[in-house]
Amino acid sequence: MTDELIQSQISKMKKIELHRHIEGCISPEFLHHLVLKHDPNNELSNFDSILEIYDYDTFEGFLDAFVTVVSFIRDLDDIERMAELVIKQLHEENIIYAELLFSPQPFMLEGLRLEDILNTMRAVFDNSDVKTTLIIDIVRNFGVEQADNFLDELLPVIDNNFAAWVRAISIGGDEFNYPPELFTKVFERIRNAGIHSYAHAGEWAGSESIWDAIDLLRIERIGHGIRSVDDPELAQYLIREDIMLDISPTSNYLTGALKKGDVHPLKELFDLGVKISINTDDPGFFKTDLNQEYLLVHKMGIDLEYFKKMNMDAINASFLSEIEKEDLVSKLYNYEL
Repeated sequence: MTDELIQSQISKMKKIELHRHIEGCISPEFLHHLVLKHDPNNELSNFDSILEIYDYDTFEGFLDAFVTVVSFIRDLDDIERMAELVIKQLHEENIIYAELLFSPQPFMLEGLRLEDILNTMRAVFDNSDVKTTLIIDIVRNFGVEQADNFLDELLPVIDNNFAAWVRAISIGGDEFNYPPELFTKVFERIRNAGIHSYAHAGEWAGSESIWDAIDLLRIERIGHGIRSVDDPELAQYLIREDIMLDISPTSNYLTGALKKGDVHPLKELFDLGVKISINTDDPGFFKTDLNQEYLLVHKMGIDLEYFKKMNMDAINASFLSEIEKEDLVSKLYNYEL
C-alpha cells in the first residue's frame, strides 16, 4: 500500500484525541496576528523572528517558546480566536471528540477573569459539532502555593457553571523541579471535589515520576508516560489497573525527550498490552496534526486496523459518562475506509 493511500485512509478515520493543549495549537501565523495587534513595534512583527521561536530541540527551548507565545494572548477576543483555531484544526483532522488541556493561570495573572475566559471558550466549542471537554492544567512551575490559590478560585467556578464541560484537573510543566510529591494535598482537594485527576509524568523524569503520580496523586490517566518502558513492573501495573498513556510521538522528539534516531517506545508498550492513545500535544508548536501522528505510529509497525481499537480504548479511558461514551462509539464506527 502506498504512503498516499495510507494517508488517505488515515484522514478518513474518525478520531479521538485526549491530549491537546489549547494554547499549543497557536500557529506561527496566529502568533504573528497577535503581535501585530498588541505590539506592532516588537521584533516579532518580523515573521522570520517568529519562525525562530518555533525552532528548538530541547524541552527548555519549548517552554521558553510557549511562554513567549502565550504572553500575546491578552484579551477575550484573543481567547475566542484561539478557540476558533482549535475547532478548525479538530474539524480538519476528523476528530469527533477531544479532551483539551488548558492553563488559565497566565491569563488570570494578566487580569482576565477565570469565568470570562471559560465562558468565551465554551461559547465557541458549544457552537461546533465536535464534542469537547476541558482538562484544566495547573502550571506546576508556579509552585504549590499558587496551585492552592488557583484551586480556591477554580473549584467554585467549576461547581457553579462548568461541571459538565470541565471534567478533570491536571498538572504539567517541569517534572524535575516540581515533582508529584509537592502536590499531594492539591490533588487530594481535587479528588474531594469529585473531579477527575490527570498528570503529565514520565516524559522527562523517569518511571518513578509515574509511580509517584499514581501513588501520591492517585491520577486516573497519564500524559506521555513513555519512561514506563524502562520499568517492566510499572508496565504490568498499567495493564492490570487499566491506566492509559496519552502519547504524542512528534512532541517527544522535538522537545528532546527522545533523541533523533531513538526508537520510540510506543510500539513496545503497545505490544506489551499497555493501552495507548495517540495525540498531538501542541500541534502548532510541533508542526503536526493527528493525521501525521497516525502515519508516524503506522510507520512504527502498528497496522491501520488497530487504530479503531486504540480509539475505542481512548473513549473508554476518557472522562465522559457511560452514556456519552456509548454515543461516541456509534459515531466512531460510522465511516468506511
